[in-house]
Amino acid sequence: MNRIVVFALFMIFYISGHFLVYRLYSSVFKIKLSRIIMLFLIYFFAFLYIIVRIFDKYLPDNLQIFLNLIGGFWFAVVSYLLIFTIIYYLLFVFHVIHSKFFETELDITRLRFYYIISSSVFVLMVIIYGYFNAVSPRIREFQIITDKNLPQKEIRIVMASDIHLGYLIGRNAADILKQKINSLNPDIVLIPGDIVDGEINYITQKDSGRPLSQISSRYGVFASMGNHDYFGGGEITVKYVAGLGMRMLRDEAVTVADSITVIGRNNVSFGHRENIARKPLDEIISAYNIDMSDFIILLDHEPSKLDDALNNEIDLQLSGHTHNGQFWPFSLIVNRIYELPWGFMQKGQTSYYVSCGYGTWGPRIRIGSRSEIIVFTIKSRQQK
Repeated sequence: MNRIVVFALFMIFYISGHFLVYRLYSSVFKIKLSRIIMLFLIYFFAFLYIIVRIFDKYLPDNLQIFLNLIGGFWFAVVSYLLIFTIIYYLLFVFHVIHSKFFETELDITRLRFYYIISSSVFVLMVIIYGYFNAVSPRIREFQIITDKNLPQKEIRIVMASDIHLGYLIGRNAADILKQKINSLNPDIVLIPGDIVDGEINYITQKDSGRPLSQISSRYGVFASMGNHDYFGGGEITVKYVAGLGMRMLRDEAVTVADSITVIGRNNVSFGHRENIARKPLDEIISAYNIDMSDFIILLDHEPSKLDDALNNEIDLQLSGHTHNGQFWPFSLIVNRIYELPWGFMQKGQTSYYVSCGYGTWGPRIRIGSRSEIIVFTIKSRQQK
């Protein structure tokens, strides 16, 4: 379906959904304001996240952070209240069809009151739980056995995708990430895209990512471009990332420790912003004369064409972007879009991992997913 049509349908659903939530929940939570003012406030908060992004140059930093936080939480809260609103109206339709479902009008009023109170409390608890998931990263570990030679008996690779440095994810989150990565004693650290959220001027002014320059890795830190890395200007992002001691690979390859090659690709969706054509994977392999006996790792932010890695004999592809929907029910949509929306998969001799990310976009909430850092232990059958 055309993206414009999908966007239009979503906006209709989003706008009408706010009105339905207001109609139902205002029947219990009485606020002494006129309907016009209430609707204005509701739709102001509905589009607050977008409004802040449009006028970010004119707002103080602390106000930006506060409004981004409120706008993100509002989106999550209304999303869940809308689910309960739809359920309520479906029950009401059932009552109309089967008139004895509720005995009296008083029954309806009483049940509506308890339904609204209980659903509100439930949503509040879900949001608190989702915030915990977003700010407390877990470590996931995998082991991959390869027939290829390695520079040592085993290699520890640490992956952290979708950091999203910006107004809501700053130095403190970067410092936590640095500490957790260093505690894992990595040989290589890999970041497949979305290091920044887009507010590159704010990030450079605050030097939000500075703790990441203290990551300890035997063979270095390598990254590829994500769609958000282009939002504030791709070249500015690359320059800032380089200042943190990371190497951004843009349809480039680098060999480390003689027998490991890391390929980083330009983002499939947003390279055109700077008139950068994404090179086919086989061209990159040919241009860098990659030795196929190396253990080859591909960083590709969006997991859109997984067979590219398989057909080009890549050993391990690392991606992000999906956030696994970040919070349910959006995970259901992501599951329909991507072959591998999250997790580990093996195809032939190629291993894949799609991370749900370290940071978040929009609300600092994860439900059905959790902030994560991934550790891969690569072992060679040939080395004893």
